[in-house]
Amino acid sequence: MTTTKKKLGLLMGTASMAVLGTLALGAIAYAQDAAPAAAPADDTVIIVTGQRAQLKSAQKIKKDSDVIVDSVTAVDIGALPDRSVADALQRISGVTIQRAAEANDPIRMTAEAGGVEIRGLAWVRSETNGRDIFSAKNGRGLSWGDVSADLLAGVDVYKNPSADMVEGGIGGTVNLRTRLPFDSKKQVIAFTADATQGDLQEKNHYSASLLYSNRWNTSAGEIGALLNYSLVSEGNMTNVIAVDRYNAATTASGQNVLVPNTMGWRTIDWNQKRTAINGALQWRPTDDLEFTLSVLNAKAEPKNTEYNVGFYNDAGEISTLTMDDGNGNLIDTPSAATYKYDANGVFQSGTVYNAGITSNTRYGEDHNETTDISLHARWNVSDRLTLAGDVQFVNSNALVLSNTAFLQIGQTVADKPNATIDISGDLPEISVSGKDTADASQYWWAAAMDHIEKNKGKELAARLDGEYQLDTGWLKSFKFGVRTTDKDYITRQSTYNWGFLSSQYWGNSGDPQSAANLGSGTYEVRDFSDFMNGDVPVPGSVVFPEASVVNRGTATTAELLAMANTSGWGWKPLTDFTGGTNGGGLNSQNEKTTAAYVNFKFGGEISGHTLDGNFGVRVVKTEADGESNIYMAAPTTAQPCTSNCTVYNNVFTFANGGFLQSYAGNNEYTNTLPSLNLRMKVSPALQFRFAVSEGMARPDFSQLQAYTTYSAGANVTTDDTAQTVTVNSL
Repeated sequence: MTTTKKKLGLLMGTASMAVLGTLALGAIAYAQDAAPAAAPADDTVIIVTGQRAQLKSAQKIKKDSDVIVDSVTAVDIGALPDRSVADALQRISGVTIQRAAEANDPIRMTAEAGGVEIRGLAWVRSETNGRDIFSAKNGRGLSWGDVSADLLAGVDVYKNPSADMVEGGIGGTVNLRTRLPFDSKKQVIAFTADATQGDLQEKNHYSASLLYSNRWNTSAGEIGALLNYSLVSEGNMTNVIAVDRYNAATTASGQNVLVPNTMGWRTIDWNQKRTAINGALQWRPTDDLEFTLSVLNAKAEPKNTEYNVGFYNDAGEISTLTMDDGNGNLIDTPSAATYKYDANGVFQSGTVYNAGITSNTRYGEDHNETTDISLHARWNVSDRLTLAGDVQFVNSNALVLSNTAFLQIGQTVADKPNATIDISGDLPEISVSGKDTADASQYWWAAAMDHIEKNKGKELAARLDGEYQLDTGWLKSFKFGVRTTDKDYITRQSTYNWGFLSSQYWGNSGDPQSAANLGSGTYEVRDFSDFMNGDVPVPGSVVFPEASVVNRGTATTAELLAMANTSGWGWKPLTDFTGGTNGGGLNSQNEKTTAAYVNFKFGGEISGHTLDGNFGVRVVKTEADGESNIYMAAPTTAQPCTSNCTVYNNVFTFANGGFLQSYAGNNEYTNTLPSLNLRMKVSPALQFRFAVSEGMARPDFSQLQAYTTYSAGANVTTDDTAQTVTVNSL
């Protein structure tokens, strides 16, 4: 369960307003270009603007399109109705957005929307102004929260492609349309400003955007220029009660049940600064020739601090039900005897005795930046033939850092508190008994975990398209084109490097390591009396590692190592991007694609109704080359061989290399992608559509790591002792 509330500090609304809104100078005529409604008798003229005009514009795009498309438009400057692109997309039918921080981490809910799915499919391709765009954090698609909605004239969601659309989205394609100087007939100056405050975070956030656009008639032709800048500061606090995955089990009485693996509560303080700039130059030397140079740079820097409390049975039991010899029978425990289930056998409430309660402080920060530079040319060669070309360069960088420190309460299994949870009602309840959760002397340092990502991607793309008007019979025109791309991508990604800070983690009574012994500067007591505005009861105060322990980079490492009581065998911080000792984190990819297509438009009358649409085929070849590194780590122990050891020593040398072994691989494949889009116009107000197509989606680059398996073995008998060495690396 999560609660995240926001409100405007001064004025509320979705459109831009007054000083806390938009000021437009010059002839800003987006709404005025449309024919006004009939004037009433008092000569008052009503002009359609704001949300009504946006809906009308989106409806027209949907109605007139050759394919199935839905749109969100911003007729007025800064009037896209949400703070981010993902938030705006949720207004479109068939589109769902992700509210978790990561797709594979649903327990961390956030107010900032993340991934986008179309008709339940996650393979969604992103583009700007019909051209490819991606984020180094995601590899293929855009990090939707990285782009400010203030820069956009609209967002189009294509649910079924035509052959002229770039491949790569099975679920669909989302096109971000930025503003261009030729969109307006005259000079435009506009700015927006707003303030928001969350009732849980109790912190003000300020945002602003500025746009200037103009066009001039010169001796060289018509020239237009536009500059749009956006600065967004946003944040929220999220309170969550959650249960982890459910384990299937059978009680001693034979009932099949589902019991949570872990349970707990957390609070996440999330803040983000997002800056974006869009610039465009347009030149129309003649009525038949037009050039557009556009530059988009988007930078997002989210930071979050999370305080999480979780508990499980620390006596080595599975979901507090002890398995016997592996036959699937379970032995009742005092904890299991308290559990209550619903009619389907799903856990509803119960008390976990001697629960292993862990409190952890987690800090994360991202630095994501994407730059898109593109040059577009359009030439009306004749009344029938039009040619268009694009050259585009995209560069993206992503840096992700994460540090977590864990405390546990109670030094032995018998010394641990009891935890009770009830999720059967409208609101969950959690309580802890047997220990004072606010007493720092009851805690000890348990574990630490760090994670690093540093990814970089760049792409050079070029395309040439043509359209020839036939207008003879049913065939109206055909489009043709080619496109080529060359993309380099480097993934530097570690594991989530978890390790012990104390042997007490598994219940040993030795080497006490309580928080109180480490000084007051290393822990903090957090008050949860106002959790979810006080509506949901959880233990009032809990001891956590202080935020400064995990949010100071290399200083974090030094401080956590000083707290460790593991005699050198516990947690070891990451020092590079080779993933500690597994070597799986360094991966470089090069991908080249070549595509060609032909697409026919047709239309005619059938029984007094218009039937039109398009059909075509796109053929695309993909060539992928990858290189990764395999780390040959040294064994921790080795039994020496004293005779007949040649094979053994060779294998041991191979296994004990302690170096990064480079491995490369390549692949190529060709996809043929047909498509058909039909539309039947029954009347001016009613039309039906039918579409079918074949699509393809490439794996993320982090999933394309080149790999191999090395294995070798030697069995040497020395003094009647068999020695075997086997090496397996990926």
